[in-house]
Amino acid sequence: MIYTTLNKIREHSPCVSSWEKLLESIGKTKADGDPLAMVHILNALNVQDFFWATRALPEFKKVWVGLACDMAEHVLPIFEVKHPCDKRPRKCIEVIRSWLIGGATIEEVRDAAYAAYAARAAADVAYATRAAAYAVRAAACVIRAAAGDAYAAADAAACATDAVDDAYAERKWQAARIREVLEATPEKGGE
Repeated sequence: MIYTTLNKIREHSPCVSSWEKLLESIGKTKADGDPLAMVHILNALNVQDFFWATRALPEFKKVWVGLACDMAEHVLPIFEVKHPCDKRPRKCIEVIRSWLIGGATIEEVRDAAYAAYAARAAADVAYATRAAAYAVRAAACVIRAAAGDAYAAADAAACATDAVDDAYAERKWQAARIREVLEATPEKGGE
């Protein structure tokens, strides 16, 4: 299980409404240094706010990047149905997963990133479908997550949700996947 504190979250200037909702959910009125389970943030708020709060725990960057990969990969088949020969977004996710375990270099990630962004541009220009474009954008967000962009995992989740017809079902899947990863991650198992 992964924990943060209200003090760490507060350092990143959370939005007022989510901050107040989080405080209310734990019966507090101000930040403190008590351990706060990340799964509580997910349960009290939503997937977007959960990913926003991950900024307070950069030592778990590879966990957050892995989750971004999961979000993108879950909807990637939507893109691949419209573009069955275009494997660039999937290859990008595979290279980043390899990088997460030390099997790829950052240069290989950059090369895969250029290809994935080209695929994204092609999908946007072709107006294949809104869903396909969002699916490939989710994969492009994974690249930004690997590069250290604190918003990218949240963007991957949002793009994945926009790619499907049933946003509620996608958010439910995302939340379940996040819980599964949080429960399996040792508290001191960061980067």
